[in-house]
Amino acid sequence: MKKIAIKMKVRKKPIQKNLRIAIIIVFSIIFILSAYSTYAAFQQPTTTEKTITTCEYSHTGKFSYIAYLKNNSVYNNASTLYPGQGIIFKKITDHINASFSYIFTYNQAATVQGHYTVYATVRTDLWSKNYIIIPETEFNTPHFTITFPINYTYFEEIVSTINDEIGVNAKTPTLNMTCSITLSALTTPETIHESFSPLLSMPLEENIIEFDGNLTQYQTGSLEGTTLISQPGVIEQQTNGIIVSLISFIIIILFTVFTTSEDISVNKIEKQLKKITKKYGEWIVEISKPPQFGTNSEAISTKSMEDLSKISEELGKPIMHYNPENPNDEHHIFYVLDEKTIYKYVLNIDEGIEKTVQCPHCNSKIVYNADTNKEIILTCSKCGNKFSVSSEKDDNLLTKLYSSITGKK
Repeated sequence: MKKIAIKMKVRKKPIQKNLRIAIIIVFSIIFILSAYSTYAAFQQPTTTEKTITTCEYSHTGKFSYIAYLKNNSVYNNASTLYPGQGIIFKKITDHINASFSYIFTYNQAATVQGHYTVYATVRTDLWSKNYIIIPETEFNTPHFTITFPINYTYFEEIVSTINDEIGVNAKTPTLNMTCSITLSALTTPETIHESFSPLLSMPLEENIIEFDGNLTQYQTGSLEGTTLISQPGVIEQQTNGIIVSLISFIIIILFTVFTTSEDISVNKIEKQLKKITKKYGEWIVEISKPPQFGTNSEAISTKSMEDLSKISEELGKPIMHYNPENPNDEHHIFYVLDEKTIYKYVLNIDEGIEKTVQCPHCNSKIVYNADTNKEIILTCSKCGNKFSVSSEKDDNLLTKLYSSITGKK
């Protein structure tokens, strides 16, 4: 079985060469920049670590007391006073009992355990001493309540005894009842280790028993951890970079495949043709093939389109325009027919192109506009000599020297 090869011919759109190169360069630069930007974007991490709070917790300690009173007329023989019910006068007070309630709160499951100690501290301006009220006691729940006496008379006796020993009366004796708590709470991310030491304070050796500060005290805390956070800006930059790089690369490939460079000289010929058509359009007739030359026909080439138009006007003949399918050097040919004489003007590809020639006398370079149909008299700006130049294709360097003022040929 014979294999049939199918070839697809791509029809390329001609574009002026410099413009085509400029477009390819522009899209190449866009591709390079987008590719580099994409590479730089992929060097950046798409996620970043962020510190977050994994667990929040708080300690709440609340002191309370009951003052047991002697018979008195101040409170109508009331036997007890609770916080906020009135002033505690020492002379009508028999004794005071205190209580302390503790609550540990947290926002996730945890196993709580710890221990507490209640101790009294007698503090003066000169010395301080600690006394254990409740020794170290363990607990394994997030809350508990304890009670203990506030034996202020006992601590006032201690102050008096020490003052006698040192022979100096210490000032501002104060009794601080402190509940020192050490807690461990095992949570999912890690274990909480905390200490909380609320205290109840009252002055000694005063006639009025007054507790300073807040009876309810708080302490808060938290555990922190890290989590990966997506960076949408980096991901978007990577995506956009890939899209722009692909689009610019595809454009370069398609533009290169489906376009071709158009010779600039053809554009110059077309511009000249438009000028000729605009100026002599009324006399010009388009023909599909060149006129036939007879045996006795004579062909005469004119040096310019203006010369041909004068002949056309003088003879009253139209100017025939022929554009060969395979023009080679001759792109557009104009004819005027007069019986056996054919007047001809060729619009050549080199028409109007700047060229350089050397002066035959001093070898200086001279720039001139080449014209296939004309012989040009040039004057050297350096030595002042004149010479003729013809731009015919068959001559070397497109020059042909005829004569100078010295008579040399």
